[in-house]
Amino acid sequence: ELLSPYFTFVPVEINGGAQYFDLFTVVAFIDAHHTVSHQLLKSECLSLDARADVIGDSLSEIEAAHRILKDNGIGARDISKVRTIQLASMLFQTQKDQVGKWKSQGIISEKEMEELLHLIKHGLDHWEELMKKQVLSSEEVSPLSKATFRTLVRLLPGR
Repeated sequence: ELLSPYFTFVPVEINGGAQYFDLFTVVAFIDAHHTVSHQLLKSECLSLDARADVIGDSLSEIEAAHRILKDNGIGARDISKVRTIQLASMLFQTQKDQVGKWKSQGIISEKEMEELLHLIKHGLDHWEELMKKQVLSSEEVSPLSKATFRTLVRLLPGR
């Protein structure tokens, strides 16, 4: 089973609460552009001109995303919420990967692997519920954003 952080919704209000967007998605977008740019700097898979064009386009996208964040007063405090979610997601995935390695090395049996994966999934489910409750109880999130969040959560497939 794939453990994914993409259930996440970090609502950020703009225009006085009239609109919102998901900060998690924007931060992931910026991270992806940084990653591709850094990999292209080290790679020789494309011509130098093609790499320069792609990196230039990525930098433009990063700058535009940063402008949106800055123009809407979104700073380190808000982004740290996303980083916390990313870190927790990575920790759950690392646990899952380690259990798979133990199984392939013969350290644990199939039954033990299933039990451990069940515990990891239970921990992830519990964490997801806490994150959802945090959004819904936040004083910083408008009733409109909370209603939208509730709708989105109901539309997500169960794990």
